[in-house]
Amino acid sequence: MINRILYWMKNNLKYENNNSIKFTRTALEIINSGIYTGCSDFALLFETIAREIS
Repeated sequence: MINRILYWMKNNLKYENNNSIKFTRTALEIINSGIYTGCSDFALLFETIAREIS
């Protein structure tokens, strides 16, 4: 399961260094934008997906 989540995230998100939106978005907003701003966004989204599919 972990590998499938990471594979999806790697292929559907791109990194953008944007401090103006860092720490302000929900998992849904991250998915919809297709952009993560750092490890906090990445971790939030991973946790949300893992909880949803378990």
